[in-house]
Amino acid sequence: MSEKKKILQDIDRLLSEANSDPQLYHDNLGLLNDFVIETANNTAIRDKFSRDKETWQLIKTILVNSHVEDISVWSAEVIFLYKRLLRGVFILARNLAVSGSEIAQELLLQNIAYKIFNNSLKVGKLDDGMQLALYSTILSFLHNMSSKSVVFDRSSSKELFEFLHFPVKLNYEYTKDILLPYLLYFKDLIQHDDFLYYFLRYDKVDSILCGLILDKIMRDESQIFEIVSGTRIVSPDVNLSDIDMILLRTFALISTHESFIPYLEDKENNSFNIFIDLLKLMQLVVTNIDSWDKFQLTSIMTWTYKIFEKNADQIKNYFKNKLENEEIAKKLHAKCVITLDIMAKLCQFNHVQKFIISYKGLDQLISLLNIFQDNLIRVNFTKTSQASDITGVKATNKLGEKLAKDSLIEERIDLINMKIKETNFPECKLLIIEIIAMLTHENREIQNQVRELGGLGVILSNCVIDDNDPFIKERSIMCIKFLLKDNKENQNFVANLESKRVAN
Repeated sequence: MSEKKKILQDIDRLLSEANSDPQLYHDNLGLLNDFVIETANNTAIRDKFSRDKETWQLIKTILVNSHVEDISVWSAEVIFLYKRLLRGVFILARNLAVSGSEIAQELLLQNIAYKIFNNSLKVGKLDDGMQLALYSTILSFLHNMSSKSVVFDRSSSKELFEFLHFPVKLNYEYTKDILLPYLLYFKDLIQHDDFLYYFLRYDKVDSILCGLILDKIMRDESQIFEIVSGTRIVSPDVNLSDIDMILLRTFALISTHESFIPYLEDKENNSFNIFIDLLKLMQLVVTNIDSWDKFQLTSIMTWTYKIFEKNADQIKNYFKNKLENEEIAKKLHAKCVITLDIMAKLCQFNHVQKFIISYKGLDQLISLLNIFQDNLIRVNFTKTSQASDITGVKATNKLGEKLAKDSLIEERIDLINMKIKETNFPECKLLIIEIIAMLTHENREIQNQVRELGGLGVILSNCVIDDNDPFIKERSIMCIKFLLKDNKENQNFVANLESKRVAN
């Protein structure tokens, strides 16, 4: 047997016998340290041992035979040394996994790693420096082990979820050094469909996904929440950090999983603020990625359209009952803008256009557009010559008639700050017309359907400047061009409308 393997055998004997002599730990740490340094710096040596099944079997034996949960009666020094030596074994495994992890996966070392760490929490403090170092090392080992393929063993899911829950138990200040390896391994895991299926049904999923990742990491360590909240704009000048990129990729994967739909529905019903944060995050992710396949597009559109359709019915009831409630309108408007924005972005894909049409989305879009046309006020701000300061406001109805009811203007516009309120659903008509334009482009059947569903006239009516929907005039003109192209019926329809307006 080689000298290196004898080192591992001696460590196994020491940890399994749970010897309390500090000097023995120091001696073994010195020998193991030399082995670890060699595997870190010498590719040939690392490759040799990473391909050697006996080496991996020895590592597994050490881990299986360790009894970290049984050393609580020892002195603090020996407990520290025991954990340090155990961590050294994981550092060695981490190094070897860089060159190849197939054998480690065959031996299901990830399951053993979860169990060892969870057991180690029974000894010492949660925020103990060595405890955090052990966790970080195990995370790095698991990430390296999952670089080519991810193994998820349903039988060990309880241990895995408990392992992932560890940072939630800590004061957040102690988690900073483990965030990157944590997110890297979490991103690896969610590439496995079965993991995400069970994880989103885990009873503590909210504390990990929302409490730790969304509420703490994303707010405190990432620019993403600033982008989502609108205080920072996505542009080529924004340099995203490693954590930013990992988070975006992570939620891109989540957005396309079938289990995300019931999870999102549960949040909408029971935790609306979390629901909106998730929805805004998904809006950012979906609208900034162009490389979706058909399966992913179907998954995204399934939850997006479901939310849009349900929300559209709620908006219709909102106006039917003349609620004029700012709190209700804020929720309805947020869902409307986000889902419409996602659909507008994804309409560049023929697959999404077919999805919308097959689910009678055109009917729903035109119906909602007419509701907005009948109930929203048109807003025109008067500005200085530099177009920077607003000096006044003109509000009209759908016919262009000046509103006589000051109370409605006050309900729809913040006259102190000269900002349009969510009660007037800003940008919603604009997005609907943008989607209709893309559906209509060079599609004779859709051109005719828009006319038959009563959409042509209302789109024509929006070829005007309206600060409630910036650039709606330009979008409407483009949409009309698509609707009239090579379509005599639509051309005649518009000509008749124009002649009636002139006569009036």
